[in-house]
This record gives sequence, C-alpha cells and structure tokens, in this order.
Amino acid sequence: MTVTRKDSPGALLHDFIALVHEVADDHALAVMQESGLTLPQIIALHLLRRGPSIAIGDLAATLRLSMSATSSLIQRLVELELVTRTEDPDDRRQKQLALTRAGAAMSDRLTAGSTARAPRRRAPPPERMMRALPFLTACALALVARSAAAEPGLDDFLRAGRRASLDVRERAAVADESAAAIEVAKAALWPRLSATAGFTRNQHEVVVSIPTGSGTTDATITPSNQLEATVQLDVPVLDLGARRKIRAARAADDASQAQTRVTGAEVDRAIVRAYYQWVGGSALLDAATGAERTADDNLRVLTARAGAGLAKDLDVARAKAQVARAAQTSADARVATASARRSLVALTGLEPGGAAPALSGDVAAEAPVERWLADVDRLPEIAAATADRQAARAREDAERATLVPTVGVFARERLTNAAGFGEASSWAVGVTASWQLDRGTLARRRQTAAQTATGAVRVARASQNARDRVDEAWHQVEALRARVTAAAAQADADRLAATIAKDKLPLGQATTLDVVVAATDALDSDVALIQARADLAAARALLRLAAGREAAR
Repeated sequence: MTVTRKDSPGALLHDFIALVHEVADDHALAVMQESGLTLPQIIALHLLRRGPSIAIGDLAATLRLSMSATSSLIQRLVELELVTRTEDPDDRRQKQLALTRAGAAMSDRLTAGSTARAPRRRAPPPERMMRALPFLTACALALVARSAAAEPGLDDFLRAGRRASLDVRERAAVADESAAAIEVAKAALWPRLSATAGFTRNQHEVVVSIPTGSGTTDATITPSNQLEATVQLDVPVLDLGARRKIRAARAADDASQAQTRVTGAEVDRAIVRAYYQWVGGSALLDAATGAERTADDNLRVLTARAGAGLAKDLDVARAKAQVARAAQTSADARVATASARRSLVALTGLEPGGAAPALSGDVAAEAPVERWLADVDRLPEIAAATADRQAARAREDAERATLVPTVGVFARERLTNAAGFGEASSWAVGVTASWQLDRGTLARRRQTAAQTATGAVRVARASQNARDRVDEAWHQVEALRARVTAAAAQADADRLAATIAKDKLPLGQATTLDVVVAATDALDSDVALIQARADLAAARALLRLAAGREAAR
C-alpha cells in the first residue's frame, strides 16, 4: 500500500480536487453564475469563513498574489456587500477583511448542495486545507481566467507610457534624426565620384588641316555634334573640419538621447499623478456610494415615520438634503475618476481596470533627505544638460577646425570628339589644397563659444533644480504624513459622532439635524482622508522619481 504524506503534492492535489467537487456541482455552479463570482473570490470567501477577520496582507500572502491583485479581487466582494474592509484599530496601515452576514450565507449556499447530496463525505481538516491553499490557489488561478491579476498596476502603466506616450515617441523620432545626422557628417570623408556628360549641336563645324611629313591630317576643333564626358574621383586626405563635425554630430546625438530620457521622466510624473488621481477618485466614489446608501436608508425611515406622524416634514427635508449631498460627492468622484482614466489612457494606451487598488494608510517616515540627494548628479535632467554642453563644445571645436586647410587628391578621365590638337581620351591626377576665411566663419566661432558658456550655466541650473525638486518632494511627503494622521483622527472622531447621534435619535436624545450634521461631517472627513492618502501615495512616488528611483516601492 502506498502511503501518502499529508504535505505531499499528491495530498494537496487531493484537497484541491475535494474543494473543486464541493463547488462544481450544479447547485454551486448556479450560485456562481448568479453572483458572478470567480473561483479565486470563492476561495477568499472560504478563507474568511474560518475566522472573524483577516488582514488583506495576510490574505495576499496566502493566495500568493500581489497586494494590487488581492485588492482588486476583494473589491468585487465589497461591492456585493459580502465582505467588509475596515482599518485595523491597532495598525491603520493594515486593512482588515471580514465576512458580512450575506457573505457567510453565500459561502453556505456554495457548499449546501454538495453537503446535502453527500452527507458522509468528510471535508479536509482545516489545518490540512490551510497547508493546501498555496498549491490550491496556484492550480485554481492557472485554470481560471483571473481578471484581478490582469488588472494593470502602476508599474504596468509606467512601462506602457514609455512605449505609447506621444511625447516619448516624438522624442524618439528626434533622436533618430540626430543619429542620421552622424552618417551625414561622415559622408564628407568618403571618396566622391562625379560624372558629367553633354551634347552640343554647333552651327559651324571647325576643322583644321595640320601638315605632316607624309601629307596633312584633320583636327576637329568644333564638331557639328559635340560630345563631352568627364569622370572624376575626389578623395579627401586631410579635412580636420569634417572630422570635428562628425564628433559634434555624435555629441548632438548623445544630447538628444539624454533629452529622450528626460521626456520619459516627465511622462512618468504625469502618469503617477493621473494614476493616484484615479485610485483616490475610486476610493472616494466607494465612500460616497456607501454614504449615499446610508442616506437613502435614513430618508426611507424618516419618510415612513413622517407618514405615521412620528417625524416632522423638516426632518424629511434634511434627510433629502443629506441624500443630495452624498449624491453630489459621488458625482464629483465620478468626474475625477473619469478624467484620470482618460489621462491614463492618453498617456499609456492602457485602460484602467474596473477596480482600483486600495489606498495605503502607511504614514511611516521616509529616509532622511540627505540619502535621497546622494545620487542626484546622475539624474536624466543633469545628464541632458551636461550632454548639451559637450555638444556645444564639439560644435565650437568644429568651427575652429574650419580654419585649417583641407587637402585632397583627384583622378579625372575626359572623353570628347572635340579633342583639337589633343587626344580624344585623356586622364589627369593631382592634389588640391583649399583654405577659406570669411566673416561668417569668425561669427560662427563666437556663437559656438557663447553656446558652450551657456551650456555650463545650464548644467549648474539643472543640478540646482534637481536638488530643489528632491528636497521639495521630500518635505511634501512629510507634510502629507501629518495631514493623513490629522485626517484619520478627524475621520475617527466624526464617524464616532455619527454613530452616537444615530443611536441617540430613537431615544429622543438627538435630533434629525444632529444626525444629518454628524453624517455630513463624517462624509467630509472621509473625503479629506481619502484625498490625503492619495496625495501622500502620489508624493512618495514622485519623490522616488525625483531621486531617479523606481516609482513603485
């Protein structure tokens, strides 16, 4: 008999198949189709069914998914009100997940059919199933289309932006032009072959007779139909100006390539802003939608109470105002989210997924600003300014080299039927030297010298601007950390006040106005907290970009 260890792949596969059979019967499939849940979401429900709550980070680790993919997976469950997502009171950076009553009922429905038909089948022990979950999840996600894992994250948008952004593509085209300019400059040092041919119809033919020892011979000076052809090969031997122009073209190409990287960094910053505008807008929309549902419920209760003479018309009017306020916040969030989605599509060509990742509540401090400034001299902006200065210096050297004479050799072959006293075919070889000095040459030298001096100033300015950008981004993060902390404290206080006012209303210890004001304050503080967290997340990413690091940590 073969003994199978409980931790072996065979045992884990057995557990996986057992759970698949639990959810794959007709009843479970009907429930899945009705709810629109995927198998990974069902696995998450099973996990949450085992305990009162679980941190989203622990769930991501168990499912072997990234935080963004897990957040997207959970978002659908939150929207269906099967799962609640709240802050951990001991650590606000963590999100705690728990099943709602509807979520527990859904989990029971998914296994009810198979349990009823096979009451004697023993489910795997919880400990064994927990060990099987990594393997089970890997198999499930390999077999099921994972919409959550397909959701693009910030890294995906940044990579796509480097390919699809019109600004980057334009700069790449300009860089191609500068690369082609190098070949144009090199062409001045290549041998040149030229050929000319012509036909002339002359009115009068000129022929002279030349006496010889045995008589005379005719020499055609101008034939009626004159033919001329010349082929010449010129080979540069010494052309310092052309060589310096090649060097200048290469320096210009380096500067163009460096500017392409600067453009890419600018696009990265635009993508980060749009991405966190989308994430923040999505979170704001979730909060406003929840507030809108609560306000609708409150309005229905007060309308019923008013019909029974237990509430005043003023209370109903205030409840309607609360609904309208929540609806306005939802509309504003939809506008912001739609605008951010359009910006992301325009910058990257990628369509954001249906569910944005959850905002982090992390308010941990960044490293000291001196560490962020350590590598600032290697930033694309400074490299581009340095390359521009070197290109200007190379152009100055090229203009100075034009004052050096150029030397070349040539070989020429001439064919004609108007040779006169010469031969119909003749060749010639020689050496040429040329030198040129004019006012334009001197003016261009002064111009390129000034450009070199300007480039040196721009390098210093780029270095200062880069340092200022890092310093400003770092202090922005520090300010937003304090803002998030204050907003979180205010949100906690306003939520508590709203809960107390709602509890006191049936006891007659609070008025409808108190409830409406408390709910409005709670919504406003939630909005402020979400915006602060989105701004902080964007500021952290912008700080990393300013220091030349990857945007996503």
